[in-house]
Amino acid sequence: MEFCSEHDAYKFYFGYAKYHGFGVRKDEVGYDKNHNIVMRQFLCNKAGLRDKKHFIRDDRKKKHRPLTRTNCKAKLRVHLDEKIGKWKVVSFEASHNHIRCEDKYVSLIPTYRGLSTTDKAQVDLLHAQGVRTCHIMGFMMEQKGDNDAMFFSRYVVGEEGELKHLFWSDGTSRSDFQCFGDVVAFDSTYKKNKYNKPLVIFSGKNHHSQTVIFGCCVVSDETIETYKWVLETFLDAMCNKEPKSIVTDGDGAMWEAIKQVFPNATHRLCGWHLQKNACQNVKNSNFLADFKRAMYGNFSSSGNFSSTEFEKFWQELVVKHEVQDNNWVNEVYRKRGMWAHAYLRDKFFAGIRTTSLCEGINSCIKTYIRRKNTIVELLYNFEHSLRDFRYNELVSDYNSLYTEPVLTSSLRKIERQAANLFTRNIFKQVASEIITAGSLNVTNKFEVEDKVCFKVDKFCERDWEHNVGYDKEEGKFVCDCMMYEFCGIPCSHIICVMRYEHMECFPSSLICKRWLKDAKSSYMSSFESEVEDTDMMVMARFALLAACCNSLCSIAAKKCDSFNFVRNEVLKLKEQLDKKLQLNENIEKNDSCDPNVVKTKGAPVTKKKKKNSRKCSNCKKSGHFITCPAVVSQQHDVSEINGVCGSESASITSARHKVKLFCWI
Repeated sequence: MEFCSEHDAYKFYFGYAKYHGFGVRKDEVGYDKNHNIVMRQFLCNKAGLRDKKHFIRDDRKKKHRPLTRTNCKAKLRVHLDEKIGKWKVVSFEASHNHIRCEDKYVSLIPTYRGLSTTDKAQVDLLHAQGVRTCHIMGFMMEQKGDNDAMFFSRYVVGEEGELKHLFWSDGTSRSDFQCFGDVVAFDSTYKKNKYNKPLVIFSGKNHHSQTVIFGCCVVSDETIETYKWVLETFLDAMCNKEPKSIVTDGDGAMWEAIKQVFPNATHRLCGWHLQKNACQNVKNSNFLADFKRAMYGNFSSSGNFSSTEFEKFWQELVVKHEVQDNNWVNEVYRKRGMWAHAYLRDKFFAGIRTTSLCEGINSCIKTYIRRKNTIVELLYNFEHSLRDFRYNELVSDYNSLYTEPVLTSSLRKIERQAANLFTRNIFKQVASEIITAGSLNVTNKFEVEDKVCFKVDKFCERDWEHNVGYDKEEGKFVCDCMMYEFCGIPCSHIICVMRYEHMECFPSSLICKRWLKDAKSSYMSSFESEVEDTDMMVMARFALLAACCNSLCSIAAKKCDSFNFVRNEVLKLKEQLDKKLQLNENIEKNDSCDPNVVKTKGAPVTKKKKKNSRKCSNCKKSGHFITCPAVVSQQHDVSEINGVCGSESASITSARHKVKLFCWI
C-alpha cells in the first residue's frame, strides 16, 4: 500500500484499528541526514509492559492503577520512498495477544475519546447560547437515538378523562431486571412535576454494584389499591418474574400491597429511615448508637450467632435508655423481623440495607427534572438521566473487560481467579477479604456427620471466633457470619479455611453469577438474536452516513444560499423517509386529559435553620460589606493627627494608606 503522507498512513491505521476494536499509539520515528522524517511506526495501544520498578516501590502511597498493556506486537510501519515521494508499508503485524473491544466499548478507548468537527461546532454554538453542558450532551445523544421495540407502558384514566396513573419501563430496564431483579428497592419521591404526582421508582444493583433502574410510575395517590396496581403492572412488565427481596421506606400502603402481590418476597425496612425516626421519637442522643448496632449487628456469643443474642441485647437496650413505655420503640420492636440483621442475614439483599439507591437517583435526576415539568416533559427528561446511569455501567464494563488489576495478596492463584471472574468493583471487595484472611488462623478441625467443621480466630484476639462448615461432596462452604448468603461475597473466614486446605480456587458454590463480568451475556445474547438489526450494522451505517453528511455540512455552511438549499432538501428527505417507513402507524391515540393536582403524603415538614448573616471580620458585626466603620473612624483620626504633626506624620499616614481596608469573610 502507498500513502501520500505519514498523516494519511496514520488516518488509515486509525480507521482500521477503530473498526477492529483496538487503539493506536505512535511509536518510532526515523530521520534522514537532513532531519526529515522518513519512517513512522504505529502500534496497538496495548504494546509494551509496565516497568517492574513500579510494582516493588516501598514508598508507594497510591493504589496501583489497572494494567492496560499486554505486550501486544500488532503494528504498522511505513517508509518514505524518495524516488516517487510516496509512503509505503514495509511491515504489518495483524495478530493481537488480547481480545478486541466490542463495538459499544470502542468509544471508551482513549484514542477515540473525542468529538468530530461537526459535533464540536454544534457544542460551541449551544454553549454560546447559554445551554448547560448536561443538556448539550442530552441533545446530542437524542440525535443518535432510535426506537425501542421492548418499551412497556400502561396507564389508567379517570372518569373525566384525566390521567391518574402511568407506568413505563424501556427495553434496557426490562432486560436488566431479568439479570438483577432478585433485589428491588421501592420508593416514591415528590415535587417532580407540576401536578404534584408522586414518582415511584423501582431500582436495584447491577453486576458492578451500581444503581440500575427497572421502571417508574407516576401515581395520583398513595393508597393500597394504587400501589397494588403499580406492583401488578410492574410484574406484567417483567414477564411475571418476582423479586426475592424488597426494600422500602416503611410506608403502610406499600407494605400491604407488597404482601398481596409478592407474598414470597422478603420485605426489609430502610435503615436510614429507621435511624431518622429514632432521632425524632427518642430524645436520647445515646440511643441511636445502640439502635444502629441492633439493626446491623450479627450478635455473637462465643462464636454462636442467633436471634436469641439479639433479644437479649434489645432488652438491655430498652432498660439502659429507659424507653420501655415509648410507643415508637415498642412498635418498631414488633417489626424487628423486617429490619434487624440478626433475622435477615441469611436472606440475599446484594448488600442493600437502605433505599439510598432511590435517594441517590432523586439527587441525580434533579439535573434534568424540574418541579414545573408536565408529564411528557418528565418522561423525556427522565430518559436523559437514565443515560447517565447507563454510561457509568458502560465505563465499568470496559474497565472490567479490558484492564487487569495489580495483584497484591500472597494468595495469588485465588486472587487471580477472582480478578478473571468478577467485575472490577466486586473484585475489590473480594480482594479485601483475601487480604484480611492473612490475619486469620484455623485453630481446630473436626468432623460432624458428613461435614468438616473449622474454628477460625484472629491474630492476637483469642475471644474472636467464627465457625466454618464444609461439605466435601457438594463442595459447599457455610460460615456463621452469613456474609455470602447476604451479599454474595466470600468472607475472609472461608478464604482462611481454603488456604488451610490448600485450595487454589473458589468452588462454584462461592461464585455468585450476578457479580460476574458476563452476568448479562446469557440473557442479552438470546435477546439480541431476536433483533432484526445488530448494533454493529446500525453503527456501521450510522458512521457511513455521518461521514457523508459531515463533508456536505462543511461545504454547505460556507454560504447562506447553499445552507438554505441543503437544509430544505434534508427536511424533504426526512419527510419522505417518515412516510415510507410509516414510523407513526403503531402509535395508539388516546383521549386522556391533563392530570389533576394532588396532595401527597411526602416527608414531614422540618424547619430550616436560619441562615447566618454575613459579618465583618474586623468588628464582628453585620450590616456592612465593604469598609468597616471602625477602620474608617481610625483613618479619620489619623488624618487629624497628620494635620497637626506636619510632614513627619504625613509620611506615616502615607505608609498606612497602603494597608488594605476591605474586610471580607
